Amino acid sequence: MRNYALEAEQQVIGSLILISDVTSPLVQRTLDTLNADDFVGTTNRTLFRAVCDFVDSGESYDMFLLAERTGIDLADVIELQSEVAGASNLTAYAKIVKERATERTATATLMDAMDRLRHGEGTVAERIALVEDALNGLNTLNSSGSHLVGMKEALKEFINDLEYRYENPGATGLTTGIKALDARFQGFKPGELVIIAARPAMGKTSVSTNFALHVGETEQVLFFSLEMPRKQLVQRMVAAAGAVDLSLLKTGAALHEQADQVQLGTRIVHNCNLKIDDTPALDVAELRSRARMAARKGPVGMIVVDYLQLLNDRTERDRFQAVSSISRKLKALAKELNCVVVALSQLSRKCEERTDKRPINSDLRESGQLEQDADAIIMLYRDEVYDEGSSQKGVIELITTKFRDGEIGTDYAAFIGKHNRITDLAFRPEEPPKQTSRRGFLN
Repeated sequence: MRNYALEAEQQVIGSLILISDVTSPLVQRTLDTLNADDFVGTTNRTLFRAVCDFVDSGESYDMFLLAERTGIDLADVIELQSEVAGASNLTAYAKIVKERATERTATATLMDAMDRLRHGEGTVAERIALVEDALNGLNTLNSSGSHLVGMKEALKEFINDLEYRYENPGATGLTTGIKALDARFQGFKPGELVIIAARPAMGKTSVSTNFALHVGETEQVLFFSLEMPRKQLVQRMVAAAGAVDLSLLKTGAALHEQADQVQLGTRIVHNCNLKIDDTPALDVAELRSRARMAARKGPVGMIVVDYLQLLNDRTERDRFQAVSSISRKLKALAKELNCVVVALSQLSRKCEERTDKRPINSDLRESGQLEQDADAIIMLYRDEVYDEGSSQKGVIELITTKFRDGEIGTDYAAFIGKHNRITDLAFRPEEPPKQTSRRGFLN
C-alpha cells in the first residue's frame, strides 16, 4: 500500500520551495495549519522547520539556502521541487498531512488508553475514568490551525455581549437567590470555579444547598456530597425549601406539626432538576467522568462539590500537590462543560487565633493553588459562633475575598439554622472593620 501521507508531505514541501516567498498568504496559511511534528518523513520535517525559521525572521529562502541551512543534499531538495507541477493544490495537500497526523495522534492515544485500562493502578472504575480523560483530549484534535483570535473578531464578540447586557439589565449568569450577592456578581458565569470556604459550623452546606435549590429551578445541578449521606442532604433541602424545623424532621414529628411546610418542601425539591452523588472518598477523575456522562444527557448549569478536601487524586501522593491538582481539574471541568463549579473548602485554624476571626485567603487549607485557580472566593462568617452575646445573631457574612471580574467586599444574609435556610436580610448590619491583609480588586 502506497504511503499517501509521505506523498502529501512531499507535495507540501515541494510547493513551499517552489513559491519561495515569505510574504505569500498561501505560505502563511500553510504554516498556520501545520507544525513540524505533523510530518512523518525526517527530511520533510527538517525542511519544514527551516521554512518556518526563514518566514519567522522575514528572510528570503530558496532551494539553495534551504540545503545550506539544513545540511540536506541539494539534489534531494531539487528533486522535491521538480516533482511539484504547481502550488495551486498546496492547501489541499496540507489538509491531508494534518488529517494523517491527527489519525496517528488518535491511534497513539487509544493505544495508551488501552494500556492504562489493562495495566493501570486503581479500581476498574478509576481506570476507566482516567481513560476517559485521555479520550476526552481527542475532541481537540479535530480543530486544525491556529486558536488565536484577532482583535476584530474579539471586539465584535465583546460589543455583542455589551449590547445584550444593555438590553437585558440585571444578572446575566446563574443567580443564588441572595439579592446582595447576585448584585455583586451579576450571577456566576459558565466556566467559573467558585470556592466557598469557612470553618466548621459556619454554614457551608446550608449555603450550597440553598444555591443548588435556587439554580435547580431552571438548570441541571449535580451535587457531589462526599461528607453527608444523600438522605441527610435531602432532609436539609426539604427543610430549607419548606421552612421546616430540622429537629422535627429528624424525629418525624414534622409530619404532624408542620405537615403543610413538609408538603411544600417536598414538592419544591421534587421539581428541582438536581442530582445527588454521595459516594465517599470519590476520586476527581471519577467525578469528572460522572459529570461528563450527565452533561451528555443534558446541559449542566452548576456542579457542587461538598467538600474539596475530601476528594482524592490518585495521580498525586503528596496531599498538598493533590489539592492543587484537584483545584486545576475542577477549573478545567467548569470550562469543559461550560458550567459553574462551586467547591466547598475547609479553612485552617489560623483565623481563630486572630482577634478578628473573619477569614482571609491565606486561611485556605492545604493549597494556595485554590486562590490561584478560583474565579471567586467567598468566605463565610457568623459572629454568633464565637460570641454568644453577638448583636448579629442570625446573620451570615458572605465575604468575597477574590473576584476576578469585579470588586471584593462583604454581603449579608439571614441564616436560619433550624430551617437550614439562607434568605435576604431586611436590614443592613453595621460594617465590620476592614482587614488590610485581604487582596484587592482583580486578583
